[in-house]
Amino acid sequence: MSENKKPHKWRDTAWKKALTNGGRSAIEYFMPDLAADMDLTRELTGTTGVELQKSDADSDNDMRVLDVLFDVPLKEGKNGDLALFIEQQHDTDEDFALRMVETYVRLKELKRHNLTTGFAIFTGNSPDMGFWFDSCYGFEVSVKYRTFHLPSRNLEELRKDRRPFAQVMLAGRLSLDAGDDPALRERYAWEILNRISEQEYSLKDQNCILDFTRRILWLDDAKINPKLREVYKMKAIKTV
Repeated sequence: MSENKKPHKWRDTAWKKALTNGGRSAIEYFMPDLAADMDLTRELTGTTGVELQKSDADSDNDMRVLDVLFDVPLKEGKNGDLALFIEQQHDTDEDFALRMVETYVRLKELKRHNLTTGFAIFTGNSPDMGFWFDSCYGFEVSVKYRTFHLPSRNLEELRKDRRPFAQVMLAGRLSLDAGDDPALRERYAWEILNRISEQEYSLKDQNCILDFTRRILWLDDAKINPKLREVYKMKAIKTV
């Protein structure tokens, strides 16, 4: 199966791998307040495809599958560990905000963590949906959560940001501009390589950026210059 024939598959895979492999850098980028409370001496565990089912569910239709779930260790005195869920959405889904609410509720029902939070990354055509509201005869519920809308991010501001996960965001943003144009994809892939060489990123962050860029810019596509693909493979090997 060619990933190029199923763009939603390789796109989702690219983001999920980047978020889990670069978990600490991702949290530092998206949630600096949480990063400040993390216990850096303990392992940060990220998992994709976690299944959450209602306690009274009768079928798989009641199953909620998370994009990414982190067990975040907090410093002593910060009320234990925390469940952080991240949802990545490319195309429009009118029920997305409700899904965020349901995911939060199901995680709280499990009582595995003292604290629960989450945020959403909109990586393509989807509008920025960070609020949910419902009312019925005087009973009103509203939920707000953090969102990051990649298409509206300014390219020059992303280029100025030297944080490791900012390079992932930049590669994702450039992929939207490049579309299916091999020349642009090659140009942007070289840009990311040059940016990595100018910084002293950890080996883990380097590999995360390289792997994400290779996937999101479709560098395994036969249309891409094989020399560029080889450079990415060699860089990845050297950073292991």
